[in-house]
Amino acid sequence: MLEHKRWCYFNRTDIVITHPYSVHFDVFTLHRHEAIQELGSWRYPIYFDYLPAFRLAIALRFPFWFDNATLDPCQQSRCNENSTCQSIFNHRRSHYCTCNKGHYENECSLYESRCGIYCSANALCRPDYDHSQLNKTKIIFICLPGFFGRRCFLEYDECTSNPCWNNGTCFLIHSRSGEVSFICSCSQRFHGKRCENESASVRIRLNMTKISSVRAIVVQLYNTSHSVSKSVCKRSVNAALLTF
Repeated sequence: MLEHKRWCYFNRTDIVITHPYSVHFDVFTLHRHEAIQELGSWRYPIYFDYLPAFRLAIALRFPFWFDNATLDPCQQSRCNENSTCQSIFNHRRSHYCTCNKGHYENECSLYESRCGIYCSANALCRPDYDHSQLNKTKIIFICLPGFFGRRCFLEYDECTSNPCWNNGTCFLIHSRSGEVSFICSCSQRFHGKRCENESASVRIRLNMTKISSVRAIVVQLYNTSHSVSKSVCKRSVNAALLTF
């Protein structure tokens, strides 16, 4: 790391072209009892690596050519047999070679045998070699939905009973306390831990033939809750301005 910084300091003209540090956002598809598939990556270079902090505010979006075989930049890739070509979404016609399960280092030339016997067969195993410590390799696992643990062998099936109401989607999470094992992503108009509550809605129908002379209308929605024990009334007001 210090070598890179010294080299960049004395070779500032090349900082525009090559950046030793960058932020990667890799995206995967996860399906129960199926192999994890990598789809691609967004990559953003760190231009000012001498700063103590780097703020990155972006919106990750799939490009228009995503999933289009004719525009796929991997058609002319030169990845070897230990890697797979993937697209860089925020750079047109750019790709990279991602190492297959268990492979790592430059051109995926090294292999970590623990990925074949240490973790679950369907889990994604990514060795992370630490250059600061000799022969020190850390293994990172990504488990399939429904599996958890250090090696992705532990399994729970909270979502099989469809605990989310009103067409909510159940997602399994790993909590060390064991108190919360899933969360519900609710459909429109519903909320709550199990999507059991229906959100309030207001529908407004305007007869424009009768109010053609009105230029603006203010609509107020009052949400009132009463506390019997303390005789306290709380009121919140949401106002919307409709202009014509």
